Amino acid sequence: MSIWKKSSHSPRIIALRILIIYILVGLFWIFFSDNILSLLVSSQQQYLEYSIYKGGAFIALTGLMLYFLILDSIQKQLAVKASLEVSEDRWKFALEGAGDGVWDWDMVTDKVFRSARWKEIYGYTNNEIEDTASAGRMLVHPDDLMHQIEDTQDYLRGKKNVYVSEFRLLCKDGTWKWTLSRGMVISRSLDGKPLRMIGTHTDISERKNSENQLLQLAHYDQITNLPNRVLFLDRFQQVLTNAHRHNQPVTLMYLDLDRFKEVNDTLGHDMGDILLKEVAERLMKCVRADDIVARMGGDEFTVILNNVNHQINTERITQSILDKLTEPFNLGGEVVYISASIGISVYPANGTEVDALLKNADQAMYFAKQSGRNRYHYFNIEMPLNLNQ
Repeated sequence: MSIWKKSSHSPRIIALRILIIYILVGLFWIFFSDNILSLLVSSQQQYLEYSIYKGGAFIALTGLMLYFLILDSIQKQLAVKASLEVSEDRWKFALEGAGDGVWDWDMVTDKVFRSARWKEIYGYTNNEIEDTASAGRMLVHPDDLMHQIEDTQDYLRGKKNVYVSEFRLLCKDGTWKWTLSRGMVISRSLDGKPLRMIGTHTDISERKNSENQLLQLAHYDQITNLPNRVLFLDRFQQVLTNAHRHNQPVTLMYLDLDRFKEVNDTLGHDMGDILLKEVAERLMKCVRADDIVARMGGDEFTVILNNVNHQINTERITQSILDKLTEPFNLGGEVVYISASIGISVYPANGTEVDALLKNADQAMYFAKQSGRNRYHYFNIEMPLNLNQ
């Protein structure tokens, strides 16, 4: 590309133009000014006197030339800057027209421009948030912060073509809004280092709430809020995989309520649902924080005890459950007494797969029920089959 093209606005090209013009004018003056002056004067005294004027004229001429060249260059730079600012205003206006908040991050200074719409989404006014990226990260939910930082780093390292991240951000009123953040680098240094990044924030709280509701319906029991059969099977498989990796035991309890049908038939299904909810609360009080309680359907529950190394600990927890469930239930003024029958299978002694452990615990539970109810029984290979038929 020619250095004389008007479209070139590189500072180095502009400086080179000025230098070449200055050198050409200087060479012309050196080689021709003395000859011209000798033709205009008739004596050595006049020649010396006019040489001083010639030097002054050279300084004035070159100074004036530099003034106009630099002025022209500055005007062009300002015109380019104004054009860029107009373009930025246009794309920011276009993005905000879609309801998004716009951010513009100077990665060298860490300064961030946040648009009026951005502040409106989260309820902030001007000067309530420091205009830095660091201040913005302080608003991200602690559970989402590392994920958001990793998404940013993955994009900047070239692992992703576009920066996209979902996280919760703190609003002025103390609530959290789910945010979809998108962006891209628009300026880099000569060595490829990112200098400036622009993007948008979109409020996706409504979508996230809908997703959470669907997840709740698909994976949690609507009466007890315990994991349902689908989520239980998934978590049980994860527990067995981890137990295999660390060579740890896992205990599965299969629990069935005794005489629950009588409560439903005499007091109605509404009272039965209240009873199931109370049973779930009592079960949760009997287990440890890392154990899992689930409702399989009807009046059947499961309990996963992680890494219980001694049978005596399992029996202590199981007996605690039996004792807790024999305590009276107050259902709308009616006092109800129930109990439970519990079957127990242990990984890996009674099986290594989900289906085998469930089947064996279920068989042990029916053995406990037929043995008099309100008791527990470990699975034994010598148990009679088809106890539930």
